[in-house]
Amino acid sequence: MKRSKTNEEDEAQERVSKLPSEILSDILSRVPISSLVQFQYVSPACRSVARDPQMVKYLSGIIDNNLCLIFHSGIPLRDNLYFVNYPSHHIEDEQVKRICPPFSGSMPEFNIVGSCNGILCLSDNYFQNELILYNPFTHYVKKLLESPGYQNQVAVYGFGFHKETNEYKLVKVIQPRRTVYNYFGSRKKLEPRVQVLIVGKSKWIDLGKPDCITARLVNWSSQVLASERIHWVAYGSESGERHIISFCLANEKLEKVEKPDSDFLKKRHFNLLSIRDCLAAAFYCNYGRIEIWVRRGYNDVQDLRPTWVNEFFIRKYIPWGMRSSAVSPQERGVKVLCVLKNGKILFEYKGRDIVTYDRHSRRFKRLLFQGMPSQFKAILHVGCFNWIDT
Repeated sequence: MKRSKTNEEDEAQERVSKLPSEILSDILSRVPISSLVQFQYVSPACRSVARDPQMVKYLSGIIDNNLCLIFHSGIPLRDNLYFVNYPSHHIEDEQVKRICPPFSGSMPEFNIVGSCNGILCLSDNYFQNELILYNPFTHYVKKLLESPGYQNQVAVYGFGFHKETNEYKLVKVIQPRRTVYNYFGSRKKLEPRVQVLIVGKSKWIDLGKPDCITARLVNWSSQVLASERIHWVAYGSESGERHIISFCLANEKLEKVEKPDSDFLKKRHFNLLSIRDCLAAAFYCNYGRIEIWVRRGYNDVQDLRPTWVNEFFIRKYIPWGMRSSAVSPQERGVKVLCVLKNGKILFEYKGRDIVTYDRHSRRFKRLLFQGMPSQFKAILHVGCFNWIDT
């Protein structure tokens, strides 16, 4: 007599639940995050395994298999999120999947502050004081305590995790929006301020005026988390020079980070990224070439002077759809996203193309995923089942 499909599924679920935890962990560490999401719905036993705190901690360390690209797109009307597993062995067949946030009705337009431990931090595009923590694969949502607002000032946020204290922290740098005049018509000086929130605490802490900020933090440039420090690009309106500002999650201090000691790079456009948890800067130089410098010795207490090392040199490349436009690379919106474990470098070109560069073959490859939005901002994200336990 032929067994029913339901009985076969029940037996398969029972066999999975009886596997030793070591074997099950090894199996789950080899599948992408989208498969892990499906796994938790196989049975109550599988859901219990997938959400076990020890399993979540173990899987969150398997970066290669859980790495994905999240596309933040404002087309057609409201902001949307999409994701694709990457790296993938079958890139041409990889389908971009849409994420449906449960808060899309109350927050139709938002900015992505950053990604940390599988959690996205989002800020409302209209009301900057509204902040949300969101896991796009479990749909875990946590609305954060709103910080005190200041009239005629704009906020730049940063989000990170401090391992020693096991705390998620959110930092807010408040900057003047424009010149303000008082009742008598004289100029009123607005000064920047820094606030920090430890997720789970009942109030924001005012750290006062930062002494290191002499330039304006760039709001459109996403934060970069490296060596347990949050980094931003700051722009000097008078000199035109760009600077690097960091916030240490341990001592909660804002500091200015020295750039590579090179007059040639002094006023070059650059973007920040993290390479093996080290701060890196991609400089856009003459004739379309790109130099990637990595900061070494950040966490070495014996190394009093961390040094910048020029590790990558990349020749000029223009995607096919942009070759008719004769503008410089920075005007094309070239952004280095990351350096993968296999050595390939991942780029975003003007919010329309994802490109990889193989340093060994010196070849570029344009990645075409099925269902990619026409315009987007790419965010590197490590998917997992993490939640914020306060």
